[in-house]
Amino acid sequence: MVPAACYLYFLARYQSAPYAACGAVLLGGFYLRYIFWDRKPMPALGFAAVVLSGLGLPVLGLWQYFEARDLGDLDMSAYVCALWNLRHGYFHYSFHGVNLFGVHSQYSALLWIPVHALSGETGLKLGKALCLLAAVLFLVRRYLGNEKEKEKEKEKEKEGALWAAAAVLLSPPIASQFFFGFHPEFLAAPVLVLAMAAYRGERLEYFLLCTAFLTWTKEPLALAVGGLLLLALIEKRSWTWILLPGLLCCAQMAVYWFLILPHFAPQGNLLGGFMPSSLADVLRAWFRPNTLFYAAHIYLPFLPLALAMPRRYLILPLPLMIFYAAFPDTLFTVMWPNYGFPLAILCAGSLALQGGLKKGLREQPSLPEGRILMACAVTSLLCYPLWREVLTFPRGDVTRARELLDLRSHIPDSASVLINAPSVSRFAARREIGLWGESSTWGKRIKPLEAYDYVVADAEFHPYWLVDAEDLRSGLAALAASPRWSKEYGHDGLFLYRRTGGTPRAAP
Repeated sequence: MVPAACYLYFLARYQSAPYAACGAVLLGGFYLRYIFWDRKPMPALGFAAVVLSGLGLPVLGLWQYFEARDLGDLDMSAYVCALWNLRHGYFHYSFHGVNLFGVHSQYSALLWIPVHALSGETGLKLGKALCLLAAVLFLVRRYLGNEKEKEKEKEKEKEGALWAAAAVLLSPPIASQFFFGFHPEFLAAPVLVLAMAAYRGERLEYFLLCTAFLTWTKEPLALAVGGLLLLALIEKRSWTWILLPGLLCCAQMAVYWFLILPHFAPQGNLLGGFMPSSLADVLRAWFRPNTLFYAAHIYLPFLPLALAMPRRYLILPLPLMIFYAAFPDTLFTVMWPNYGFPLAILCAGSLALQGGLKKGLREQPSLPEGRILMACAVTSLLCYPLWREVLTFPRGDVTRARELLDLRSHIPDSASVLINAPSVSRFAARREIGLWGESSTWGKRIKPLEAYDYVVADAEFHPYWLVDAEDLRSGLAALAASPRWSKEYGHDGLFLYRRTGGTPRAAP
């Protein structure tokens, strides 16, 4: 019933004819397979679902990036700049007026430095995709190789595991991330599953190691561990399972807040504008209608699994969900930004937790009936409208992207660049970079135009949330009229200006 209810919900909410037609075909195929499930195992069907989603999503994401239409490119550019600076020994740098170490506890981001050095921005996109794929594989790997007395039962469980993998990949918080830039915290995806495996096997020292890694990947991920600690409380585990990981997270946060943050961000991490200002703000955020939709959208793809597994696993995503729901800005509770991916893994956490230790003997891992997991996969796919905003289907038009790459090749790495274009990350591997639209996002432009050696500007690129169209128009007119700037390129609204008066300044 869940896939059908999901289909009717989104159809009523968005009233889309293509969704109505495609959803009806998908549901028809699902119920046909559901009816004949017991008659003939078809692991090839589940395998096809995993391959199509596991290969198709990364390929479409890369294609979209190459066409310079990645909505998360702006975020990605900040990390490209950070990784380049760290690789060249510049720990005190600034992009958006902030420093990577002064914003979040993202110290595992150092592991991305060789990836970027060897393969550039494309390697970061691929690496992020591999982290998500590895997490999904770790969730179901125990079920793919189980030996059963009856070959037919073995094939049915394998098919169920494949559908479970497809369900996680197609869930909105995961699928959307193949199309949303790059963030270093995706290293946490497979480690979170390993933490659940350590919890299942009652390996406390391994669990603590995973906890430390998650907390140093991004501090909110300590709340992802918090769901497991609540589970330990419900399951009446030893107090060490609650106290030691909790103390470890608190100690790491103390290092971040009192030692690292004052050194790299003495003025604060500039995230205060996103935070609730009072307890009343928190309560209003928790009880607004959007929060109810947030919870429903997180759990919906995994509802068939949740109904078939022990109910205590429902608590796993709650600490992190409660945290993000407290923010006044609803950006933290929609499905397509980077904040939701741990929640999808936690919702599917019963796959990794089922079959733990009991009285010193390892229980055999068991899956729900395979068609229940197929229902999860179908429901995940029917939730597509929740992340449609970040997906742009390939058009085969890479003209603008090629122009941008050509401009990039004419700018020395030592030069500072102010940019307004749909692909900032291609220019961000340098000591100093700025955004034209910083005046509308952070309250002021960090530096004037004269502080930069080059300006790259796309006159047609002025999203309302970043660039004021009139400010862009007048600024370009001023550049064209100024004797201190030389127009090096100008075609179809794309411009490259160089500050005259000698060669570009060397990076400090």
